[in-house]
Amino acid sequence: MNNLSDSHGILYGHIRSAMWKLALPSIASGLLMSANSIADKLFMGRLGVDALAIVTVVHEIRLALMTILVAFSVGAAAIIGRAIGAGDKAEAAQALRQTVLVSGVVGSIIGGLVALFAPLILHIIGYRGEASSFDEGVVYLRWSMLAVPSLFTLIIGNTVFGVLGESRRALQVISVAVVLNILFDYILIFGKWGFPEMGVSGGGGALCISQTIATILFLLFLPRTPLSGALHGMWLPETSMLQRILHIGLPASARQAVVALSGLAIQALLLRTQSGSAAGAAHGIGVLVESLAFLPGNAFASTAGTFVSQNLGAGNSQRAKDAAAISVGQAVLTMTVGGVLFGLMAGGIAHLMLPASAPEAVDLATRYLQLMAFIQPAVAVNLVLAGVLASAGDTRTPRTVTVVTTGFRVLLAYGLSTFTGLGVMGVWLGVASTPVISMALLVAAYRRGSWTSTKV
Repeated sequence: MNNLSDSHGILYGHIRSAMWKLALPSIASGLLMSANSIADKLFMGRLGVDALAIVTVVHEIRLALMTILVAFSVGAAAIIGRAIGAGDKAEAAQALRQTVLVSGVVGSIIGGLVALFAPLILHIIGYRGEASSFDEGVVYLRWSMLAVPSLFTLIIGNTVFGVLGESRRALQVISVAVVLNILFDYILIFGKWGFPEMGVSGGGGALCISQTIATILFLLFLPRTPLSGALHGMWLPETSMLQRILHIGLPASARQAVVALSGLAIQALLLRTQSGSAAGAAHGIGVLVESLAFLPGNAFASTAGTFVSQNLGAGNSQRAKDAAAISVGQAVLTMTVGGVLFGLMAGGIAHLMLPASAPEAVDLATRYLQLMAFIQPAVAVNLVLAGVLASAGDTRTPRTVTVVTTGFRVLLAYGLSTFTGLGVMGVWLGVASTPVISMALLVAAYRRGSWTSTKV
């Protein structure tokens, strides 16, 4: 064996059973993060619809900033996975150090700039809460930007644990982060145990505390993986490795940027409808609940990426193909079941998550969930195949597909909401229209098979 460690059955043995062993902790991690988001929404729901709307807007801003991180994390994951499969610990460690170093510095700079211009950014997006709510939103956004450096490091750590097959360690780190965030949300938002009542901004403070502690745990756990000692090398920028990382990662970053910007565009369209904050709050709840159905797809995409990158590094392209095909099948099955469940329970979920004083938001969230239940199989294929191609080093194909289909989605959402009188439902019909198109394009690219020979 030329690999550093195959205790997880990535390079040898039965693929399906090994895949489930890695996917289940990833699904559990996703459930915990969703539980954390649900707790955030429940706490904010007690503060009103404006609070829910601002949390949704800031979430989209954080996703937009993460496009910077994607340029490094996706590139590093492909290189680290290939290196681990080939038994080259030095190259894997070098890629990790460069990723943590540069993404941390760049993320801190960008986060600081967003915090500085927070009022302007909220105005541009179109947030229209009362003056007091707007001021709280500015403070919340600034707290969230303070947490960006730890967020970047934490996501890098989660990516590294995933590509190493260490999904259980990732679960441990995320568990601590979620428990602490929920605890400090309660304490700081409502002023418990002697702490001041901070309202919406207390959620940002809780985010900073929980992510910082979780980042420390990642650094403590790393020595227990095949990359033990990786942090002890040189921490100066290395041009050749950064070029390799960015060659792979920049197209993925562009893809994420398009997704994030389209999310902000959709949110802006909703806020400008007659329903305003009610539509924004309903969309935030709908996306949150829908993300629960995405968990298996994301988990199998990550697990497939681990199998693909390591097996391509070990020179076994057929095993990489087999793992990809199995991942697609499992993701479609589980996400279809999830879509059916949240579609059937849409009304009850909306009533649980939104205040009784906002019946319009409840009705809108219910309709959103029922609509999105139908597109889950296509979303499953998209998630896994995009992950497979990216893990193989082919990030350009998913980028191109996303740019084309997302541009179409935003234009269609605008047209349906503006020129047909459909309003909010026009926006959501535009959102639901494109997964089948992108699925067809990604399936065609996967079947060509050129991804198995991509150089990293």
